[in-house]
Amino acid sequence: MIRRAAIAALLAALFWVANRGAYRSYFFGDDLDNLAWTRAVPAGDFLNALTAPAYTANNFRPTGHGLYHLWGQVFGMSFPPYVATIQLLHVINALLLFWLMRRAGASDAQAGVGALFWVFHMALFGAFWRPMYVFDVLCGLFTLMALLLWSMHRWILAFGCFWLALKSKEHAVLLPLVLLLWEWTVGERRWKTLIPYFAASLGIGLQGLIANTAAGPDYKLNFSPLSVLRTTWAYLPHFWYAAPYLLIFWWHVPRAVWWGTAWFAVMLTPMLALPGRINPVYLYVPLLGMALAVGCALKPRWGCRCWRCGWRAILSGCASCGARN
Repeated sequence: MIRRAAIAALLAALFWVANRGAYRSYFFGDDLDNLAWTRAVPAGDFLNALTAPAYTANNFRPTGHGLYHLWGQVFGMSFPPYVATIQLLHVINALLLFWLMRRAGASDAQAGVGALFWVFHMALFGAFWRPMYVFDVLCGLFTLMALLLWSMHRWILAFGCFWLALKSKEHAVLLPLVLLLWEWTVGERRWKTLIPYFAASLGIGLQGLIANTAAGPDYKLNFSPLSVLRTTWAYLPHFWYAAPYLLIFWWHVPRAVWWGTAWFAVMLTPMLALPGRINPVYLYVPLLGMALAVGCALKPRWGCRCWRCGWRAILSGCASCGARN
């Protein structure tokens, strides 16, 4: 426990050193817009939107916008506390990812590699430099909490976190499918408990699809092959290097790798249908799944000295001759 705490503290320190320049930046246009209107909205309106089983129009997200309301009331126009908040949340998400990977069967080394792969990923640069992307950070936070609580059989608390993730960013509507894939791969195949999750997802999702018919061009869903090809090509540079590794070594990896890869694919799907909103920071939640898959695909034992095992010893240890690292 002490060793893990020391590693977590070192990770947080390295992250702060690498990103301390964010504190010398300032608000962007979206930040100023959010601060301007959320400060005038009563706190009760955010609570009502948070608990209402309805899709909120005009991209009103009560968790992130509620945080802007709190920021504005407490910090005003002082920029550093905003950056400190999102960076703290980002590091917490990395620690939650580490914990989730351990729950999925990864070793400390594997979980550490997966967390490092994700926490410093440059596609997510805006998420820990610009407060305007706090919606993605909060969605990642509540998604990880929901998955962790689900893995610990805390279904009611997990549903609460799923609901908060849904109120943070709309693509969390697919989280029940990620839970279903968990049960199919590394879980205990408990299907009935997922019924409330899918019911809530279906209700909010159908409302969102109906409302999307009147959305502007930037938020209009487009599933045409040419549009999907364009968005896929735009996002491909941010994860292509992980895909060959998973494809080449698929026969050596545990089921958690398949779950992480499927998690990535499921959460990526809504972004592929939004050609007007292409931004690498929107991969914040999907890349959590990819990071888990990459970390779990690594073998905990490296560098076997047995020449008879050849390159296979590097992947799986000396299973054939019994030599130890």
